[in-house]
Amino acid sequence: MNIFQVPQRRVRVRVLIDGGQRLEGVMYAPESSPAGSAGRLSDRLNDRKAPFVPVTCDEQSYLLNKRSVLVVELDVDEGAIEVPEGAGGSRPAVLLWMSDGVQLSGELPYEMPPERRRLLDYLNESPQFVPLVVDGQVLLINRERVCRVQGD
Repeated sequence: MNIFQVPQRRVRVRVLIDGGQRLEGVMYAPESSPAGSAGRLSDRLNDRKAPFVPVTCDEQSYLLNKRSVLVVELDVDEGAIEVPEGAGGSRPAVLLWMSDGVQLSGELPYEMPPERRRLLDYLNESPQFVPLVVDGQVLLINRERVCRVQGD
């Protein structure tokens, strides 16, 4: 075992990329976070220092440029997200139009300070990939590929 290698765990995903291509396979998340909990795929996707992310589909491995990824759909167990129900938590219903014409409808959970709690504030300050809850399923949406948002 290489002492410099970070242990990874496999995360089943369905990925929508430029051109409408859909990939079903596995991405890799850190086995644990610095806090000791399970590492999240969203942390890997939101790492701005790494523009590429590995994915394995049908026993073939690829490196995907994260700019070309529109949506990453996670299995239910992987999609656990925590949004406090307190003062700064919000879950507005939204309709999103992606750059390839796909429309997505769901809840966009987030937490912001009271003075910046608007959906606009969140979208302007959020990481590249944000969670969208659709019928209990979590999609990680590349906000840089969102063209239009309608919210309540």
